[in-house]
Amino acid sequence: MAINLATITDFNRLYQNSTDPYPIRLFDGNNKIEKYRLVPFNQRLEYKDVPNTACYDYANKIFYLNGTVNFAETLNIRYIRRTAAFTSASDPIWESRFNSICYCLSSPLAFIKAE
Repeated sequence: MAINLATITDFNRLYQNSTDPYPIRLFDGNNKIEKYRLVPFNQRLEYKDVPNTACYDYANKIFYLNGTVNFAETLNIRYIRRTAAFTSASDPIWESRFNSICYCLSSPLAFIKAE
């Protein structure tokens, strides 16, 4: 089953972690949930018949659910959003009185004492 994600304009990447490796959930409205884990797109043919696996074609923004999909209902996609570029002039994240501390934290050479 192929799903086009091109309409999600702020899509960056799917969200998964080691404790919950299922970024995709299919929900049928009757408390039945099918969880899908990601597999590498270049191995999609090896997984095409493996249930509860999915792959994502980043180039074409197409998402594939592998195996037999038992029902067609609500698809819940957990993803990380793409945000606008950060600019310190428009979106400062700390007060200016902390600039020297932030400089020291960002530069490993700031802690080296010149002799």
